[in-house]
Amino acid sequence: MIVNCAGRWINEVVRESGLHLPLASTVGFLVFTPPVASGLNRVVRTSVIDARPDGAGRLVLHWNPTDEGLSFDSPLSPSMPEARDMVRRARLLLPSIGEVEPEAVRIAIRPIPGDRLSAVGPVPRVSGYYLAMTHSGVTMSPYLGQLVADELVRGQPRPELAEFRPARFFN
Repeated sequence: MIVNCAGRWINEVVRESGLHLPLASTVGFLVFTPPVASGLNRVVRTSVIDARPDGAGRLVLHWNPTDEGLSFDSPLSPSMPEARDMVRRARLLLPSIGEVEPEAVRIAIRPIPGDRLSAVGPVPRVSGYYLAMTHSGVTMSPYLGQLVADELVRGQPRPELAEFRPARFFN
């Protein structure tokens, strides 16, 4: 069994085979703080900002509405207004981080299947090939890992995955 969970590179793994999953890749703008006193030790999604720890006391910040105003070729700088706004939003959630400035920014390509829903399951007409792709990997991977293990190791099809089967792309 081959499990392709290569994120935005999912089609690169099978370049020659014609088993391409249609993608709706989008911009994901990430802001990194310097080391801060946040006490944050897990992913947090709020109505103000999304944040997660990034090691050495740093935070990674993301905010979906900010993505919409940027493109893959947007000029990037930690001092850009979008980055400063995201740190300001993080202070609303975590006042303990203080008056820090963004340390770094990146544009990520978010791996999103063409219909914007996760794609998890076997590919029809191809024996031994299983896809697992979602744009919510940071938050969903522990749960999806358990579901995939149930299906592949224990042979127990998971009904929770019924509407997310990749077959919808390969009919």
